[in-house]
Amino acid sequence: MEKNLSRSCRRKNMYFRGGSPERVFEYGCKMIPTWRDYQEEEVLCQRVAEGLKPLASIVIYDDKHLEWVYSLVLQRGLLCFEYMNSWDVLVMNIIRDTDTTLGSLMTNVERKIFQKVEPKASAICELKLSRYLNCDSPDLSNGDTPMECGLAYGYDLIETLSLYYHTDSNMPK
Repeated sequence: MEKNLSRSCRRKNMYFRGGSPERVFEYGCKMIPTWRDYQEEEVLCQRVAEGLKPLASIVIYDDKHLEWVYSLVLQRGLLCFEYMNSWDVLVMNIIRDTDTTLGSLMTNVERKIFQKVEPKASAICELKLSRYLNCDSPDLSNGDTPMECGLAYGYDLIETLSLYYHTDSNMPK
């Protein structure tokens, strides 16, 4: 896995986040022309395979879709885990490297900032990507922290902080 993902790379990963019109794959295709001829699942798997995204989670909508996504995973030599989420929807988590820790994805400056705003920083930094082959995707509704989610999905950490934390406290918005 690529260590210390660049800010530019992390910003591209934000197009898979959802939550607003500017944080979806379709908008990303407008901004990144090389994505236009591909499906979202293809781009996600390729980014994971190239070490540009630590973890991808793909909602599976039927058996045919499951077979196709699984073929993308196999073609790229990736690892995956399927589970039913809390809304009874099938999700596939995809990673490239089981030994990569979330902390290894940060720069030293990011680590210092992270330790100031996140009480669980040390424990989160030691989490390995293989964790997401045995459990649900990181999610705030599961009690995971915004920083764990941001690191695991390869999101821009400054944007992650600004989305989830008030400027005057450590409390999520």
